[in-house]
Amino acid sequence: MEIIWFVWLILLIVLYFIPTIIAYNRKSTSVGIIWFLNLFTGWLLITWLIYLVWASSSETQEDVEIRKLQLE
Repeated sequence: MEIIWFVWLILLIVLYFIPTIIAYNRKSTSVGIIWFLNLFTGWLLITWLIYLVWASSSETQEDVEIRKLQLE
């Protein structure tokens, strides 16, 4: 029974940090600030949803590199 609580705890932590995980996997330029804000205010549903959208639509490192090449 104790292992079930541990598994649920891990699943809830992963769910809580989904915006940060998405930003990290996309190599977003905003991953640090998304993590910081998600850590302290992600428990509010509205802010969690905002961070999820932000993580999904933010600029990636690849976008920055492409833009730099276009400016040269």
